[in-house]
This record gives sequence, structure tokens and C-alpha cells, in this order.
Amino acid sequence: MAAGNFYGVVPYEGRYDGLLPSAFVFTRPPNDFKMLATIPFADGEIRDAKWIKCAGGKQVLILAQNNKGLTFLKPNEDFFSSMSALPAK
Repeated sequence: MAAGNFYGVVPYEGRYDGLLPSAFVFTRPPNDFKMLATIPFADGEIRDAKWIKCAGGKQVLILAQNNKGLTFLKPNEDFFSSMSALPAK
């Protein structure tokens, strides 16, 4: 999971907002990244992202954004099956 963005900089530097929050995996070989999903509605300054396990073994992603409440995301089964289809190392 990659998330971030930082807007609290002087105008000379500009905003650091190059990528929406995204889930990806890295495989080696061939040393390649595969983008699994982006979260377009969670745009903004994301300070932290954590996976937690809930009852029944389900996982939920929690996003903490500046000046906003927590966002709870429950991934669909396609998301996890795309991760398990990748070669393990």
C-alpha cells in the first residue's frame, strides 16, 4: 500500500501529490511492480494506512487523513485473489 501526499509546503516547492493511494505488489524476478488497485475517493493528505483483522478473519484497511475522520475500506474478494495469484518468494 502506498499513500501520502503533502500540501503543507511553501508555494515555491509546490504540493507533493503524485499518486492516489494505491495497492501494489513487487515480484522478483523479474523485479516488477504490479498495480492492484487505486482508491480515487481517498484523495488528499493521507498520514497512515493500516490493515486490521476483524471477526471471521476478514481484513479492513483504515486510512487516516489530515483534517478528516478515519476511512474504513473492506476490499472485495477479487482484490485478495489477485494478490494470491502472484508467485511467492
